[in-house]
Amino acid sequence: MVGRLLIIVDTGYWLELFKVPGKFNEKAHNEIIKRFKKAIKQNARFYWPLPSVYETANLMAQVANGNHRTALVKKRYDKIAESFEPNSILTITPACECEQQKLLAFLREFSNTYVPQKVGLVDAAIIYEARRLKNKHNQVHIWTVDQDVKSHEPDAEKNPFVGR
Repeated sequence: MVGRLLIIVDTGYWLELFKVPGKFNEKAHNEIIKRFKKAIKQNARFYWPLPSVYETANLMAQVANGNHRTALVKKRYDKIAESFEPNSILTITPACECEQQKLLAFLREFSNTYVPQKVGLVDAAIIYEARRLKNKHNQVHIWTVDQDVKSHEPDAEKNPFVGR
């Protein structure tokens, strides 16, 4: 007997599903919708690897139209939040229940603070982590060649290297 159908969903499918401008076409979107519906009828479980979540978010953050960009990020947030429901057919991997609230808090901050500034998710994660680690006992630097990310460094580094 064959076990339950498990499907790992990569970035390209999410871009099509969410109809990210410049990253989808209607024919492919319709085909993917059809495939998702069929798999759901087959009682499949879907897995969205965390790096793909980040990559999808980065591409969404680059959408030129601010209203569209915000709407896309909300759809992604809702999909991730849905994955934390007890009977969800979607799992973000790797997944750890203890980290769910932290992930949702970060994604909320990303959606509300960084997306309007067109800052991608990976850069936002670096900035968020630097701020999280900052307290009166720690000095926190960000090593990057991206001047925009470096500008969010909690503690100014003497003689920083930001490329060439």
